[in-house]
Amino acid sequence: AAAREKVDAFLEKLKKFKWKGGRLVWTIHNTLSHDTPFADIEAELSRSLAELADTLHLHSATSAPEVAAAFPIPSEKLRISPHGHYIGAYPDHVSRAAARAALGIAPDEDVILFTGLVRPYKGVEQLVGAFRRILADRPQARLVIAGQNWFDPLAGLDPPLSPAEEARILATGRFVEESEFQVFFRAADIAAYPYHRTLTSGSLMLALSFGVPTVIPRTAMTAEVLDGREAGLTYDVDGGEVALEAALRALLAAKDEGRLEAMSRNARQVAEETGWPDLRGVLG
Repeated sequence: AAAREKVDAFLEKLKKFKWKGGRLVWTIHNTLSHDTPFADIEAELSRSLAELADTLHLHSATSAPEVAAAFPIPSEKLRISPHGHYIGAYPDHVSRAAARAALGIAPDEDVILFTGLVRPYKGVEQLVGAFRRILADRPQARLVIAGQNWFDPLAGLDPPLSPAEEARILATGRFVEESEFQVFFRAADIAAYPYHRTLTSGSLMLALSFGVPTVIPRTAMTAEVLDGREAGLTYDVDGGEVALEAALRALLAAKDEGRLEAMSRNARQVAEETGWPDLRGVLG
């Protein structure tokens, strides 16, 4: 009841804004909010927002069917403007050797990195599960979880982490400052963002901006960015932990074969080619 009351109040404000001559542009980042406890109410809100908006902004034209499956989007309101890179947005002068030394990571370790808030929808528990099996035959593997915890993904595991497994997982458990991003990305071999639900991924673009090949679920946007570029891998989110593990192993195999360095260059090139366009076409 409280959620519906807030939705109604928000829509009233938007209607008043429109009545006074305001223009409404909605950038659609997700079909539904992550971790929403009121999916039905949010779907109703999304339908109303799409009706009220003058312009609906997507980062990929191929995402339109995914959004339309959740709520109607009038095609005449659609404007496409890609999600750009983050090159130059954060400090980037630390070397790989210095980054690993700062984190206590040896030069020969295979480092899998997750960055961002640790929330249930982000699949970090699946990442930990996949990592444990990888660690069983790659004892030099290391998982780095760089971000603030909304919950502890290492607690309540069945079976619990062994001391040997715990020693191979580095989790900050805190907010990562902008100046620190370079340390984590420069130390990493690959990045992984095993989100249960996503539409557009800024995290993918951030990792590519640092030249880090990335594993991420396949959506229209992530496929558009990565397909045919040898800069990372997408996998079917319905395949769960098994599909995630297979994708991680594929990139680790690329490292064994000496291909990961070229993939890193490709990742950076993909980012460089994906700049922020002039948004006047969206806002006009």
